[in-house]
Amino acid sequence: MTALTRREPSNGLILFARYPRLGQVKTRLEPSLGAQRCLVLYEAMLADCVERCSLVDCSLHLYLHGCDLAEAQELATRIQEPAAPELRVRLQEGADLGERMWKAYTEASRCSSKVVIVGSDSPSVPLRFIRSAFDRLEDHPIVIGPVDDGGYYLIGLSGPRKEVFQGIRWGTSSVLSQTTVKLARSDYELLPEWYDIDNSEDLDHLVRDLSQNFEGYPARTAEYLREAGLLFSNASYSESDSAGQC
Repeated sequence: MTALTRREPSNGLILFARYPRLGQVKTRLEPSLGAQRCLVLYEAMLADCVERCSLVDCSLHLYLHGCDLAEAQELATRIQEPAAPELRVRLQEGADLGERMWKAYTEASRCSSKVVIVGSDSPSVPLRFIRSAFDRLEDHPIVIGPVDDGGYYLIGLSGPRKEVFQGIRWGTSSVLSQTTVKLARSDYELLPEWYDIDNSEDLDHLVRDLSQNFEGYPARTAEYLREAGLLFSNASYSESDSAGQC
């Protein structure tokens, strides 16, 4: 009898993040929070994103920028829940964000036919959006989750489309439009809009969202915001709360 081998999930989810280093994360929040509190907030958001992504049926990859492999592996050990599915930790490689995402996609696509890339700046994005991205990749080559500032919080591909990562002026308010102009309208599907945590207004939006329970509730982020005096509700997440929620 032939031994059974573990099959790789057909869906691959990549979490793109910057290594949490003092003075290098959430810098636009530093005037109101200070560098140390921005660091703590970012690491809480990152840990929550890893935990939330592990709730999606897929292989999970964490790609980190601004560190070496030893730092990346130590961070993954520190923030990952012991019972969570295996987390594959990699370093981002490339001259700009587009090249780094393309290289990450090509690696993940070796074992997954559909690959979705998400960032660590949206700790409350509904998990149904991510699951929907994989579903929609059955019928569309590309799926994009737009952000209200003109970028995107998610991009998914069911096959290699390098052009969507090339020639983009990253960090501008036209990232989404620069991306979609390269494509025929039938090539891509847009998910519902969401938001990143970049400034004080975004943080206020997150605080409002965290006053309600939802699947994958980012407990570490909420706890930090409570300790900082920014979140006053008693919201928390339990498995029984998830029915009918995001």
